[in-house]
Amino acid sequence: MDYISTRDSQKIYSSEQVLNYGLAPDGGLFIPKELPKFSLESINSLKGSDYQEIAFFILKPFLNDLFSDIEIKKIINEAYNKFDKEIVSISPVGQNTLLNLFHGPTLAFKDYAMCLLAKMYEYYLKKNNKKLVIVGATSGDTGSAAIHAFKGINSIKIFILHPNNSTSIFQRKQMTSSGANNVFNLALEGSFDDCQTLVKEIFNDESLNKNYNFTAVNSINWFRVLPQSIYYAWSYLNHSIDSFVVPSGNFGNIYSAYVLKKMGFPIKN
Repeated sequence: MDYISTRDSQKIYSSEQVLNYGLAPDGGLFIPKELPKFSLESINSLKGSDYQEIAFFILKPFLNDLFSDIEIKKIINEAYNKFDKEIVSISPVGQNTLLNLFHGPTLAFKDYAMCLLAKMYEYYLKKNNKKLVIVGATSGDTGSAAIHAFKGINSIKIFILHPNNSTSIFQRKQMTSSGANNVFNLALEGSFDDCQTLVKEIFNDESLNKNYNFTAVNSINWFRVLPQSIYYAWSYLNHSIDSFVVPSGNFGNIYSAYVLKKMGFPIKN
């Protein structure tokens, strides 16, 4: 699949470059040059399917130039094997329905994308005999989810920046007690925005990027955003839910629902 940067629609990047860079070299965000379009017939044929089947349907067009179908299915199955049995669930709240995204290992909705992203990188790096340095910023849940997902992967070192004393105690303990040799957690005096600014400065530093193979795991990484569309698809295909309110989380969460709509899923609002 071809990708462009939000700052330059003329230069084309491959899926492999997007996976390697995380953030575009010009400081923009990677987006597909053209999104795949699913027919309503093919979408509706998945009604009642389990989470893994829906994940494969959505991810295949984006990953088939990186992995075989068998590898994609292995990545998906291994990503969710530490989740609760149901992976995702719903609860009625008055006239509305609550989508429960706490079934992952750190209880955060970020687990859904992060565990999948970690497996993508693990398979890709092993296949290509490469190593990677991940740098991310967090206000709490992203860091916890990223550290849990990537801990113990020998080909990856992960550095997470968080604002000192500005996360919950629970999240801070999740981030700082992994016991993994490849995890480095840094508390900075300042806000989450200060942490994110430093991360972006790293990716814009040409000399640093020549010496280290950096990538990002925040919502600035396309392959972190894309997997979040799966739980919206599951909601439609299993419970006919077609409108969503996202009360918290970064813009990537609601953007992933928008991407799903643009690919042909009949999401209203």
